[in-house]
Amino acid sequence: MKGMNLTKAQVARRQLGTALKLFLDDLDPVSVHALACAGGEIAEHLTRKRGQQPFSRHAMATFRDLAAKKIRHLRNQFWNAFKHAVTHKGEERDDRKLLERFNDQQNDHALFVGWYDYAMAAKPLPLGHTDSTLCSSIPIKSALCRCVSVPAPLGLLFFVPPHLGERRAW
Repeated sequence: MKGMNLTKAQVARRQLGTALKLFLDDLDPVSVHALACAGGEIAEHLTRKRGQQPFSRHAMATFRDLAAKKIRHLRNQFWNAFKHAVTHKGEERDDRKLLERFNDQQNDHALFVGWYDYAMAAKPLPLGHTDSTLCSSIPIKSALCRCVSVPAPLGLLFFVPPHLGERRAW
């Protein structure tokens, strides 16, 4: 079987796109979070590589007492609990209390930040499919922008690629 020959930008786009589709369909918040964090981490790196400022820099400029390490901790705490069974020392992780706190609102932030960074890294946005759903005004539930509709061109961030509407074995 031939490989997909993907770039990191394509991987981030697929992860964020799939996370958004699951989120909008109100499906599996754990999968949404894992995909959004994975895609967001790649998007943040690509944003820096492109010489742009990721969302974390804006957050640190706004909240002066917020360090990069704290932002990474906030982003990764639930994601790490979902993807790791043991610590770096090989001991079983005890994530019970952390997992009790997880809810779908965590995904609002992960998706918003991931898509923001993706937009900064991937200009121009990949809008090459004419049969795709383009949502120019999607309500964002994030505490960062509660009850706000995303206007175009920011709405272009919420382009849903055609493969998400199909049943396909990856």
